[in-house]
Amino acid sequence: KSRILYGFDKAKQAIRKNKCAVLVEGQMDLLASHQAGWANTVAVSGTAFTPEHAAQLRRMTDNLVIALDPDEAGIKAAARAARAALRGALNVKVAELPAGLDPADLIRKEGADAWRLAIRTSKDIIAFLLDVLERHAKSKDAFRRSVESIVLPFLADVASPIARDSYIREIASRLNVSEHSVGEALARIPRAREDEIASGIESEPSHTSVKSENFGRVKQAFAMFLWQDS
Repeated sequence: KSRILYGFDKAKQAIRKNKCAVLVEGQMDLLASHQAGWANTVAVSGTAFTPEHAAQLRRMTDNLVIALDPDEAGIKAAARAARAALRGALNVKVAELPAGLDPADLIRKEGADAWRLAIRTSKDIIAFLLDVLERHAKSKDAFRRSVESIVLPFLADVASPIARDSYIREIASRLNVSEHSVGEALARIPRAREDEIASGIESEPSHTSVKSENFGRVKQAFAMFLWQDS
């Protein structure tokens, strides 16, 4: 299970054609997504999304949309999946689902168009985190601290130097600081080991960096899935 994605044999041709894969959690979500017209959907089944899964998808596409369940377990799984995918050189987007609805529920209750909209409007993982944190920050300083403790650990996992530089420019613009200062802050963020990402184990605190709270607060970022204006 750590090496095989459920439904991959049925989805790989559609993944190549659409130049994108959609990741859901469990067989029912996968079947519902395929029935709704998204044959490029694969699922994790009883395991975390691993670097091996990322490598498997990377042979078919550079792009992954993560649409896991918007509950606590799904939020944690989405965080781990995003980091493993980033380290696997995939471009990662996040599909926001209404609170309390997994993909199968959304399709059943609101129809295939609602699922299509969720995928079509998915946001790049770094942009998603920046948007959510900025929207809910009580001050510019609070936004800056949140970016440093939550977003930069994800950025440290981005495999492409070009993509990483692009994100640094965007973060610098959002914070109204220099790209050099963002780069210096990023250099202090250790990259998590692959076994930590795959298992969800958080690293021990270190006095040499801000890592002591970084990876625990990743869960806070994805919990914001549930912070809908309604």
